[in-house]
Amino acid sequence: MKRSKEKGFVLITTILISVIALAAIGAFTMYSVYSEKVYGKHKRYTTALEAAKGMADYVIRGLVSGDITLSSCTANCILTSLPSISGYNVSATVLQVAIQPSVAGDISVYAVRISSQKASNPVEKSTVEFVLKVE
Repeated sequence: MKRSKEKGFVLITTILISVIALAAIGAFTMYSVYSEKVYGKHKRYTTALEAAKGMADYVIRGLVSGDITLSSCTANCILTSLPSISGYNVSATVLQVAIQPSVAGDISVYAVRISSQKASNPVEKSTVEFVLKVE
């Protein structure tokens, strides 16, 4: 008698353990796929950001040294003669220029926006904005 009551118990236990194992494997798979997507987005943004930072360094050096001059620009001037960064479309815009005359010489304040976008993937983009004071 006791044997007939326990006959299906092993089958139900096996099926229950299998369902739990499949759910755990499915959850782990979904987690790893999601993590890979997030990592890819982060990496694409980081490379676009590095391209924008590189151009920002170039523009800062040019404004400080006087190699980049903005004689008639006061607002929204697009810098044209910039070096190219392989694989990226990078643009630099001077948003505002303020010149303060002083006894020691003019003090210039520049507000600049650098935008970078990957040529092969327009979703991969970044923008850097900064204000620079040159004495």
